[in-house]
Amino acid sequence: MVFDPQPVLHGRGVWVRPLLESDRDALYAVARDPLIWEQHPVWNRYLPEVFGGFFTDALRSGGALAVIAGDGEMIGSSRFGGYDPQSSEVEIGWTFLARGLWGGATNRELKRIMLEHAFESVDRVVFLVGPDNHRSQRALERLGARRAGTRLDSSGQPRVLFELTRDQHRSQRSGDSPRSQTPRVALLPGAGGAGAFWQPVADRLPAGWTRTLVSWPGAGDQPHNPDVHSYEDLVERTAAALVDCSDLVAQSMGGVVAIGVALAHPDKIRRLVLIASSGGIAVDALGAQDWRRKYKAEFPAAAPWVTSQQVDYAHAVASITAPTCLIWGEADPISPVSVGERLHQLLPDSSLHVLTGGTHSLAHDRPDEVAALIAQHLR
Repeated sequence: MVFDPQPVLHGRGVWVRPLLESDRDALYAVARDPLIWEQHPVWNRYLPEVFGGFFTDALRSGGALAVIAGDGEMIGSSRFGGYDPQSSEVEIGWTFLARGLWGGATNRELKRIMLEHAFESVDRVVFLVGPDNHRSQRALERLGARRAGTRLDSSGQPRVLFELTRDQHRSQRSGDSPRSQTPRVALLPGAGGAGAFWQPVADRLPAGWTRTLVSWPGAGDQPHNPDVHSYEDLVERTAAALVDCSDLVAQSMGGVVAIGVALAHPDKIRRLVLIASSGGIAVDALGAQDWRRKYKAEFPAAAPWVTSQQVDYAHAVASITAPTCLIWGEADPISPVSVGERLHQLLPDSSLHVLTGGTHSLAHDRPDEVAALIAQHLR
């Protein structure tokens, strides 16, 4: 089959079509965010004059695609290039999406429909990534692409070469990879400690998923355990109970534990969902309200380490490769939206969803919306 470099492809909630000159302003409205380009070799592409050259080159390439959300909004672009029928190879690249869609279902669906189209005509898809663009390199590794050395790009610059074959892709799609199995979900509570906090959400997750509601010894009104004296103890206790490629869904303090597990035991984690959590980063400067005094009054028998220990994962969060969904409430004083936005910046493969009017207990109070977002991310 002759390869079509500018197809119209439809997926779930996203579609692509040939990029047009009339798309220039709408696409720049997405590209003007400097954080999109911070690890890219052309880090200043958010500037109008630099983006203008990129856009003109895209039109001339004959393979540029506009990425459109299901509601018709322009959300990014991608490109097929370097089609070589003799070696049965094509490159996918030049991709960028609005930051709010990084690591989420839209990003995964875009990759799926482009790969499915490519493999109708070629045996191998290649990707060229800047040596310092670690975010994209990790994303390609999660996709199943393998490092294959280096290659010069069209401008003569050395890039890291990744490749994915048709057989590898179809093997992953058929479920041979353990990361494609039915989700096994552990739901971690906040400082209240009771796994029952998650019952309304757990009841709304898809039938057939394995769901484990975890409780924290010594937190809230939960019985104490003489072997649990710190957040580190909760991290190891949680990790020991997980099988490889599990999903962690975590509320508030539970998100600190979830980040700890993802850092110490990355092979245990397939995906993460953090809700209204500090994630183990400093939040005072981000406008977070101190919760400790009220907590001590409500739970006088809680273990002292719950409120006294300070965990700092800020230096390490960016090394987490698990796709992460961040769900925040617009009206949460304990973990305000600014905290979610900071975690979204730090976590390389994350998406952020803000629920209008949501408070710190939105996972319990609005289970329909929260369960839908969790299910979308973990499928």
